[in-house]
Amino acid sequence: MEELWATLNDNADKMKKFSHQGRAAPGKSVKETVEERLLLAREANRNNVLFGLGGGFAAQGMADTNEAPSPTGMMHSVNMLRKIVIEDYDDGAAPDFSLVPPLLTRIRELFRVFYNFKVTSRRTPDLILCDFDHVFDVSVIMHEVGLTLQLDPPRLQALMDQIGGEFEKVVLDTEPDVGPYRKATAEYMDMYGIKPSGQVYWRLFRMFEKANEDDAVYATGWFYIDILVAFMLGPAETADQSRLQKKAMEKLVFWSCDKKIRDAFGDCLADSMRPIYWDNALLTRFCQVGGLGAILGDGGMNVSSGIAGTAIRTLPDAVWDMESDNSLPTTSKLLLDLGEMSKHRTADDIFLYGCHNIYKRYGIAPFIRAGESDEWHEPEFFCYVAQRLQDEGLPSRTEEEWKELLGDFRKMPVTVRGRYRWSGLDCAGRWEFIDYYGCDNRDCSEKAELLRHCQRPTGDEVINKEMDRRLYEWGNNMVICDACRSKPYCGVNCQQAAASSHAARCALIQRRQNQAINPPPADPMGWFQE
Repeated sequence: MEELWATLNDNADKMKKFSHQGRAAPGKSVKETVEERLLLAREANRNNVLFGLGGGFAAQGMADTNEAPSPTGMMHSVNMLRKIVIEDYDDGAAPDFSLVPPLLTRIRELFRVFYNFKVTSRRTPDLILCDFDHVFDVSVIMHEVGLTLQLDPPRLQALMDQIGGEFEKVVLDTEPDVGPYRKATAEYMDMYGIKPSGQVYWRLFRMFEKANEDDAVYATGWFYIDILVAFMLGPAETADQSRLQKKAMEKLVFWSCDKKIRDAFGDCLADSMRPIYWDNALLTRFCQVGGLGAILGDGGMNVSSGIAGTAIRTLPDAVWDMESDNSLPTTSKLLLDLGEMSKHRTADDIFLYGCHNIYKRYGIAPFIRAGESDEWHEPEFFCYVAQRLQDEGLPSRTEEEWKELLGDFRKMPVTVRGRYRWSGLDCAGRWEFIDYYGCDNRDCSEKAELLRHCQRPTGDEVINKEMDRRLYEWGNNMVICDACRSKPYCGVNCQQAAASSHAARCALIQRRQNQAINPPPADPMGWFQE
């Protein structure tokens, strides 16, 4: 076990070191800079293989070592892309950039074939053309090509001079291939709500599992974000460059702030956005057009948390002052996501710094709105903050006092946190979440009665109001197991009735609480958290 933790710490140190490398500098060639930028990607993939996670870039393709790559297959396409953009240009030949758009399109098509198979296990004729050993073999070459174009502006300009319109169409005008499975899951959630119950819940759970196997966006993410960043770097010397710069900026702000796309890109997004963090003027412009929430969100990504923490504190006050009614909810939501995932000091610091700056400028309203999320667990802290600060008369809060707020919240039993969430919901919200909060006795008669009413609503307004009152009081008057401080009951009778079924769980929770006094070695990458 000690050897495992030593390996984890060593890997964490390498990731931190590599995340700061890859800046262009006088006397350093494009090739050297690209290789430095690729170190982070290679180390992340090495960790994935080392720990046998099997997904993401470690997913195995359909390579047949006994046959040469097919001229219409994946490896031929990506190697040809590299040859044209890197080798031919470096050799002084006249690269045929006109082949780049169809090659990019072909790579996307074959990744769609591959991930359709990953999700459904159905084979199609083109599957044999996914002739790579692992997804990383394709993704890292695309990343190298994207970085080469980004770090060598004359090369990118030569490409644009030859095929500008077609390249723009493929890179800037084609939406990320999130795939039919993620889309279907999103539509199903819209149809049945974020927290459905019964058979609908389990069907949605299985859909989520299958949708998460579709990493087509993740596999190509590095390249496309590299190119968007390439258009954003440096001064725009022509009207067309200015147009492309603005278009790329808006596209990247959207990609990095939209939760579904952001989740699909994963840590590729934070990796490829490092040049934005290294350029304070560019970072400021990015935030001023709506990207502040994305930068806050990157504070929870292992590959960029340190860079994000440093960069965010360099932002001028004007960035925080320019949040609009449209951008502020998105910023608050991404800040909330960061708070829920923050297990490391750096992420906590960014989260609290963001809370402090938003509250100082916009008051309690953004926290109240964020607490109205359709998710049950996500807004607990914001519900707690909104209620506590209102009870205290909305005093000003320093960063240190925000740290105390978060500390007080984390010390509370889970059920007490839930009470803040429950009291912050409107009536419809309490009915929606009745299955996710309240008495832990499976045979609770009051909960059964409330559920029967929920399933067969009456048109009698007086009866409905009475049931609404019963529901609120039932959820707001819970007692908690004194031993584990984690399970609520609507009364002593229900607590006693559930004693035998709760005993084993209670003992396990207490053991974990006792272990917290002598915690295991640091988990720098956050891989072994529950």
